Order: sequence, then C-alpha cells, then structure tokens
Amino acid sequence: MKIIVSPDSFKGSCSAIEVADSIEKAIYDVDSTVNVVKMPVADGGEGTIDAITSCVPADIYELEVCDPMGEQALATYAIIENGETAIIEMAQASGLPMVPVEERNPLVATTYGTGQLMKDALDKGVKKMIIGIGGSATNDGGAGMLMALGASFRNVASIVLKRIENIITAKESHLIIKFIQFSPIKVFFKITNH
Repeated sequence: MKIIVSPDSFKGSCSAIEVADSIEKAIYDVDSTVNVVKMPVADGGEGTIDAITSCVPADIYELEVCDPMGEQALATYAIIENGETAIIEMAQASGLPMVPVEERNPLVATTYGTGQLMKDALDKGVKKMIIGIGGSATNDGGAGMLMALGASFRNVASIVLKRIENIITAKESHLIIKFIQFSPIKVFFKITNH
C-alpha cells in the first residue's frame, strides 16, 4: 500500500516537513510495510522554500537582512532551474513569527529584508522569481522591498522617507527596471477578497 503525506505547516509550531515526518513515523508505528511518500506543501507563507526544494534540486543561500522591525536577521532563499529562478519567501525576511507579539506594528514594519533577498538573487543573475507573500508582518505595500532595490520615496518637503507614510514622489532605480523586465514574476498567496 502507498500513502501520500502532503501537509502544510502548523503555523508557529511545526514546518510542513516536520509534520510529514511525524505522520510518516505514526504510519510506520502501525504498519512498517507501507510505502510512505512525503510531499510537503505550502501556500506562499512559512515553509514555501522547504516545500519546493523538497521536490526539485536547489541551491540555498543564506544572508543577513533587515527583519520587519529593522533588526538584523538571517534569511534564506533558493535558486532552482540551473540558476534561472529564485524562490523568495517573504516570511523568511519579513515574517510575522520574527516579531514578538508585543512589538508588532504594521505602521513601522518593513519589507526591506525581502527586497534584500531579491537583490541578492538579481545579483546572482536569476531571470525569474517566485515570491511567496504569506506570513508577512508588514503592510507597507512593498515600499521597503523597493527601497532595498534602490527606489527612493519622498514626502511633500522632498525629504527621503524610510517608511511609506506621506509619500508624494517615487524614483525608481536600475535594479527596479531590471526587476520589472522579468517574465513572469509569480506570487504565491492564499487570501481571496470578495
């Protein structure tokens, strides 16, 4: 008999791979002759990189980035398809689990760290990106990400802004122009607005 085990993560407690491993162990405790195939899944949030790289060959990169509240943190991303495609998981650099409950503030939180991951992938020559945007602690509309890619935002007094409040003008950079030339950019998320 073959059993396919295909869980998502249990938010805040276990990754999809850890859940799949636990289920596999429970199955083998009952019947060790079963053929268990583990195929973790993700919806664009925590565990997206793990789910994809458990199925396809990938190079994993780790770098220090700015977390949602401006502190330094380590985050990873993957490159697949012989260096052609980057898998970026927003939760790695801008994720809700990175911020203690008492410090969460969407008016301050930034996607800058996600942009740092994207910039690093661009510097490595990727031609496509898949970006999982679930599990984010941010609500800056991607402004922080664009700042990491070189954009600048100014207010009515022409002061360069660090956050998105009172934006009047925006100036792109060569990296943003390179970024928007990607075909296609795919975004993973699970929210549907009606």
